[in-house]
Amino acid sequence: MRNSKWLILLFCFVVNTSYSQKNKVEIPGTEVIKFKSTINNQDYVLNIYLPVSYSDTDKRFPVLYVLDGQWSFTYIAGIQGISEGLYYDGLAPEMIVVGITWTGDYDANRQRDFTPVKTLEFPNSGGAQKFFNVLRNEVVRMIDSNYHTDKVNNTLTGSSLGGLFTLYALFQRPQLFNRYIAWGFSGDEEISKLQKSFLADNNELNAKLFLCTNEYEDELTDTNYFKNFITQLKAPGYNKFVLDSLVIKKMGHISEGPYAVGRGLEFVFRQPDLALDTTLLDQYAGRYKRNDEVMTVIRMNSHIYITFSGGKVKLYAKTVDTFYGKGFENGFGQFIKDSTGKVVGYNLILDKTTTFYNKID
Repeated sequence: MRNSKWLILLFCFVVNTSYSQKNKVEIPGTEVIKFKSTINNQDYVLNIYLPVSYSDTDKRFPVLYVLDGQWSFTYIAGIQGISEGLYYDGLAPEMIVVGITWTGDYDANRQRDFTPVKTLEFPNSGGAQKFFNVLRNEVVRMIDSNYHTDKVNNTLTGSSLGGLFTLYALFQRPQLFNRYIAWGFSGDEEISKLQKSFLADNNELNAKLFLCTNEYEDELTDTNYFKNFITQLKAPGYNKFVLDSLVIKKMGHISEGPYAVGRGLEFVFRQPDLALDTTLLDQYAGRYKRNDEVMTVIRMNSHIYITFSGGKVKLYAKTVDTFYGKGFENGFGQFIKDSTGKVVGYNLILDKTTTFYNKID
């Protein structure tokens, strides 16, 4: 009896000990690179998320560069990465996510790196030009050299002071990144000066920009700088410049982040929606069959829909014969014509799998 009591006590000790040994949760598919910049002598940390299909060495991926990675990388990797959420819904491509942060004092480092000029508010401010060179000459080159990037579609996103730097980068060298998402950004006077200086020498701004603020923060300002800055950006009519903006309801400075980035990525990677002649769309209407499975394509006004027992899916024209849907599994479809121009079928393409449906009427 005595021995059994000791065995029970020993079992309880082992169980309690096992519960006390807690392991850290790690994000699948992530890697870390640490390096010391030769430009500003700062130690940086790059948290890197690789998409699910990264092992396919034939693929090349766009890159999303995330400022303030110590705060934003985890949830942005979750939005775009872990569940492949935006990609799965057909709203953005698979992409590599790079969160950029520092060792040491976050606040002091970001005040230095994200501010274009010296200010009384931040004694060590004014290092934005050096940090821009760190991004251009060290970070982007390092990522392009070590990962399967497409070297074309780079997106930069940041909030607050990081949003200020995002806009600074836009007006410094737009071609380094061609997509920008700035939310909850600060430094309205500096941003305005940067834009006016850029305008003096340029009539083209080849970039997509998504600007975002929130209802509660917007109510605090008397200058209404968010709307004024958008008006200022639109006024020159830059060639090739695409802009969208949003005020998120019932959110504040920090809480707007996940929603702002999700909406921003959807915008900057939005596919075309061509307006096609209804006569052309009518050619696609009809029933299509694969084995025992039948789908029906109908035209309603200026769009076509695939109908099924549970409802219908609206299709958007990417080209005259290639269409995609929004909000469900990533993929697209292509109508097939014979040599006479008659529609004979429909190819449904999901990733690398193509399924052909024969047009039966």
